[in-house]
Amino acid sequence: MDPEIITQFPPGYVEEYNGDTLVISVSIFMAIMIISIALRFLAKTLMKSKFGADDWLMILSAIFGIATDACSLALVYYGGVGSHFAVIALKDPNEPISYTKIVIAYSTFYGIAMTLPKISVLCMFLQIFVESWQRKACYVLIGILATTSIADVIANWNLCTPLSFLWDKTIPSGHCIDVSAYWRWGTFPNIVTDVLMILLPIPAIIKIQLNVGLIASILRFHIFYTISSIGPDADPTYDLTLGPIYASLEVMVYNVCACLPFYRAFYLHVRRAGNTTKTPNVYGSKQSTWHQQTIGAASQSDDFQIPLHQVVGDQAHSTFAYLDDVSEKSTDDRGMRIRNEFQVIS
Repeated sequence: MDPEIITQFPPGYVEEYNGDTLVISVSIFMAIMIISIALRFLAKTLMKSKFGADDWLMILSAIFGIATDACSLALVYYGGVGSHFAVIALKDPNEPISYTKIVIAYSTFYGIAMTLPKISVLCMFLQIFVESWQRKACYVLIGILATTSIADVIANWNLCTPLSFLWDKTIPSGHCIDVSAYWRWGTFPNIVTDVLMILLPIPAIIKIQLNVGLIASILRFHIFYTISSIGPDADPTYDLTLGPIYASLEVMVYNVCACLPFYRAFYLHVRRAGNTTKTPNVYGSKQSTWHQQTIGAASQSDDFQIPLHQVVGDQAHSTFAYLDDVSEKSTDDRGMRIRNEFQVIS
């Protein structure tokens, strides 16, 4: 860089850099996301549980989550994020162009990565909910999530006509939508769907995870709303480093949230593995694992299991494991003690 140009900046301005925080944070969140999804599949494999639509969605979620985090890292190494925009523009005029192109890819992957784990969670809820309004609510939310995600992808690639006008303002007759307003409001539907999912009658532990994701969504929305990325005074490569950090946190939290119920089920499976025997299933010809007790004595166990399809009909195909921390119990006509809260384990 020309020494005369450097003197035009305040002391230390050229050397200022905050990209390391983004790299470290995103790398940690990506590792946690990958491990959480791998543990989900390991748990279901060891328990010999069938894989369903919610599981395959988690594989896609992992792919798009990794792609989102990879774009965040690319923004640092190839887009100049961490340094001031004016500095990178003077050092390498092509770097701001790379930054803009990577942002388009990042926004596309992020929108899909945020949607897939939520749909996976809703597919899991469909295996639990038996009330008509609960199931309809899940289907409506799945439709909203899919529609907004598709709309977001389309909008990302049509911010300008032609798209290259976004980074090359010399193109004749090129024009853009209000890009600044889009960056501010484009992800607001994520907050709305987060709130709607929290309102569903779901276990408290999942609500806690969803609340963490909601907080991250609000923080990220606040950053993009209050800091301008467009205009003569904008410094997006330096000011917006927290945005990708909170976005990566969102993606990680929702993936962990989608996998968390299976960790509890796996724990129960391992805990009872050393103290079980197989006896005929009272509901049919298949064999089921029970505590080394009679069926009458099993009613005293906190880990007693009941095949779900025998309870709610053929529309469900999973098994419930009752949670230890629920105190309310009732007794059915067979003398079995049944808890009010449960957890899908297969």
